[in-house]
Parts: sequence; C-alpha cells; structure tokens
Amino acid sequence: MQEDIVLAAHKAICAKYPDALLILVPRHPDRFESIFALCQQQGFEAVRRAQGEKCKATTQVYLADTMGEMLLMYAVCDVAFVAGSFAAVGGHNMLEAAVLGKPVVTGEILFNFAEISRSLIAAKGMITVKDQIGLQNAIITLFADRNYRQTMGENGKRFVDANRGALQKQLQLIQVAINSSRFKSA
Repeated sequence: MQEDIVLAAHKAICAKYPDALLILVPRHPDRFESIFALCQQQGFEAVRRAQGEKCKATTQVYLADTMGEMLLMYAVCDVAFVAGSFAAVGGHNMLEAAVLGKPVVTGEILFNFAEISRSLIAAKGMITVKDQIGLQNAIITLFADRNYRQTMGENGKRFVDANRGALQKQLQLIQVAINSSRFKSA
C-alpha cells in the first residue's frame, strides 16, 4: 500500500519539520475509511475534509476525502508527491501539479505517463525517487531550499505552458489524414 510509504516518509519529515502537514488525497472513495484508520493507527493527528474538520497547529495529516478537488489540494501545497508510482499502477497525472508551479516528486513506475514524465524530468520540473527514504529526503531537501523548490515549480509550469495545444495539434493531424487520398471514397 503506497500510503504506508507516504506516511512513513511523513513521520521522518515531521521529525525535522514538526509543523509539516501532509494532504493525503486517496484516489478511490471506497478507501477513505481505511486510510483514515491507517493514519490514526500510525499515531498521526488527522482530520477529514468531508467532515468539515479544521486543521489545528497539531494536525499532521489532512485527509482530502472528497472528489473533484485535486487542483485545490495542489494549489495549497508546497511540494506535490504524485502517487501511483511506487506500484504497478503506473503513476498519476503529474501535469496537474506542474501547471500550478508546484515541484513534483514521484516514484519510478510511470508507464501511464512515460513520455510526459521523461520530458518533465528533463525540464527539471520533476524528480523521481525509489522508495520511502528517497521520498522523505527529496521533500526535506525541497523544504530546506526555497529557491530550489520555486525554480523546480517554475520549470514544471514552463514545460506545461510550452506544450499546450496538444488537442489542436491532434485535430490538425486527423484533418490532414481525412483529406488525404487514402480516406477519400472512390
């Protein structure tokens, strides 16, 4: 379970940054209860968005157990760990965080976004980590260096902005194919 890795990393991060808040956003609603229970079992003070609970100074995990608010969660974070990348899930969409100028950290299993992730790494807007130790070290490094964090976020946003218009490009290619002789009826 990837949440175990993320929570273990967060525990190490909290040792160095006691006021760090993890915003945990489960992808599937049927996992909300079990993930909240896991947070509590691991000793975290956690609150749930769906319950309308507010964070206190002692809150360590904010469980975003709602749907359709991912961009809001990315908007308020300092660093985005995009999950689905420590298991054979293949990663989730890192462009959502990058477009908001957030530095992106992922695991290495990114077959769902292979080309995008290679390009975002090359643009220095995203880094990959192998495991929990790599995750906690990457986030601690980003927390410690505001300039690095900001530059990485700007690099990711610049990459997204430079590559806008993919739909229009695809539609143009389809139009060319339709207009070619091989698609015209005899």
